[in-house]
Amino acid sequence: MIISFLTISLNAQEKETYDTEDFLIEYPVTWELQTETNTPASFAIISPVSDEDMFSENVNLVIQNLKGKNIDLDAYIKLNKQELVKIPEGKLLVSERRKTNTSEYHVFVFTGNMNDLDIKAIQYYFLKNEKAYVLTFTTLVNEYEKYEKIAIEILDSFKLK
Repeated sequence: MIISFLTISLNAQEKETYDTEDFLIEYPVTWELQTETNTPASFAIISPVSDEDMFSENVNLVIQNLKGKNIDLDAYIKLNKQELVKIPEGKLLVSERRKTNTSEYHVFVFTGNMNDLDIKAIQYYFLKNEKAYVLTFTTLVNEYEKYEKIAIEILDSFKLK
């Protein structure tokens, strides 16, 4: 009974919504939204830092203007796949196309070494109105299982308008 209560409590976590003209995304209230970053990202959603986990797991969105480039999702994925394999110690674990009632997107899951950290990332790639939307969750490899469920919930909440 206690386990059931804990499961219900975790599933009922309060969420915030970041809603813009082009998209919306939901995330736990315990995570921090940053709409100004020192990177090409449009936003970052950062996990709370603890003494046990000093790395800030995060979800971010990069939007790339493809106007006039006449590029479809297949071509965009091919280009990005070539870049992923250049990551030091990079390994592509998943590359698959997914469809929902409202959109089609591509998913990459990969590992690699960045800044001497062994990371694991999930990326969702969307194309709409001659723009590429690359939504990425990043964590340390050894923390992935701890954050996988919430990461998928955040990524799956992303909706283009």
